[in-house]
Amino acid sequence: MPRPPGMRRSASPATPSDGEPPEGSGPGSPPDTGPESAPSSTGARARGRRGGPSRPLQLLRQDLVDFYAGVGLLLKPAMPLPAEVIVRQSEDCADAWVRAAEANATIRRALEGFSTASVFGALLMAHIPIAVAFQVQLGRLPINHPIAGSIKPEIERTMGMSVEEAIRRQQEAQDGQAAPASA
Repeated sequence: MPRPPGMRRSASPATPSDGEPPEGSGPGSPPDTGPESAPSSTGARARGRRGGPSRPLQLLRQDLVDFYAGVGLLLKPAMPLPAEVIVRQSEDCADAWVRAAEANATIRRALEGFSTASVFGALLMAHIPIAVAFQVQLGRLPINHPIAGSIKPEIERTMGMSVEEAIRRQQEAQDGQAAPASA
């Protein structure tokens, strides 16, 4: 009896005990198109999630190095020591992930998915300094905040003075406004 589409075969042996092939498996029967008929080592799983060819591991490695460097760059203004260590370790960490991906197909698939996500992460990280600039300009982020340090050259170029000088002048202006109110 033919089985409904999508239903798996039972775990019974392929050849019944009488030596005859199972019903529907003779030379004139249609090929089995169920999930168990797909080759397991070279099928869609080996090609990656979208069915295309897998990315070479060296490209995945570079994506990981770039990711670690981006995290380090993002953390540098607020946490310089961990940021420096992250950047310094980026290649060693990426190499370790690549070795793990060579040994384990699940890790490789996860890295391939991460690689796609890292493209969007890079887009987001590229726009963070723009958002920081708006926050500083609108007064929502103090100019001496560690995150504002990521755009220090732009602040200095735009203001025509060092960030330290701008902070000093800002403080003097605030002190000058507070003094007449108390007199």
